[in-house]
Amino acid sequence: MKPEKLQGIDFVRVVCVISIFLYHFDSECSALGVTAVGVHSLLAPTAVNIFFMMSGFLLNHNVRTGDGLKKYYQRRFITIFPMFYIAFAFYYVRNAASAGIFFYEGSPMNLVPSFFAMDGFLLMRGIRTYYILGEWFLGSLVILYLFYPGLRWAQERYEKICSTVIALIFIGMTAMYLRGIHPFRVIDLANLITSLSCFWTGMELHRHRKTVLGPSAVASGTVLFIGGTLGFVYLRINSFDVLITVGAFLVLYKIGEMLMNPGGTAAGIAGGMSRMTVAVSFMAGISYPFYLLHHMIIFESTSLILRVDSPGKYAALFFYLFLLVVCGAWALGIVTKAVIKSMSGLFDPSIKN
Repeated sequence: MKPEKLQGIDFVRVVCVISIFLYHFDSECSALGVTAVGVHSLLAPTAVNIFFMMSGFLLNHNVRTGDGLKKYYQRRFITIFPMFYIAFAFYYVRNAASAGIFFYEGSPMNLVPSFFAMDGFLLMRGIRTYYILGEWFLGSLVILYLFYPGLRWAQERYEKICSTVIALIFIGMTAMYLRGIHPFRVIDLANLITSLSCFWTGMELHRHRKTVLGPSAVASGTVLFIGGTLGFVYLRINSFDVLITVGAFLVLYKIGEMLMNPGGTAAGIAGGMSRMTVAVSFMAGISYPFYLLHHMIIFESTSLILRVDSPGKYAALFFYLFLLVVCGAWALGIVTKAVIKSMSGLFDPSIKN
């Protein structure tokens, strides 16, 4: 039996992917010294942490305990790797042709992490790789997906103990960073402990969704968001972003639930809501290829960005590049589906992309 459609998730996904695009576009403008809005540095980490939270939430919703490990891992492989390989291969061949040498980043062994989508994750920790796209987020997600069956098993049997242990590890990590100790060689907002904490929180939110996603969700989310923001601003502790993440997820989910359910709105605006539903569903459907491609397309638009000298040109270029990424993501999705279809004999026939 197919799990019920979660009306609010698509909206959350789209808001996050647009936020990440805006952050990277604005950061590139700022780095090149042209007109920029000055997007807060917390926007991207918060959006990424919401993605981790959403991943845990959705896995608990979609993965049935009786499916078995083989089907679970096959489904995760199909979800992540074919599209990543296609996009990576395209840019790799182009980069190699431009450099005039196939192994343009040194030893062929540096290419190995890319086969596991771990290149961005390891590069951020000072290990040389052939990183092109996907960033550190994708590697963290692969690790969390790998351990999800164990986390699910533990949640069903030792929920309170696991929640306590993860919370204590997170608090301990925060204390280490406050003392200037960086054991993970990355900022605290981008390490695996923070990602795991958000992922586990998403699993817990789904497990208790009838309570936490009830009528008081918006009020609770707002309190958490404000509290986390105040802690981040006045105490200067980055880990308060997890509270911001939980609050933002709750509020966005409930807003999305309202907007994506035309039947629950006034009849006079039902048509507009229906059109919004189509647009949001489309963007949610291409969110992964959008994420893979957006940074490369922004990075390669330096010549256009250098011409930005007014808010009007900033907005025009933002929408132009956004549409360009949408078109690229849509095309990548079509190619990936065709490739997966041609390889359908390698996977369980009950698994669909």
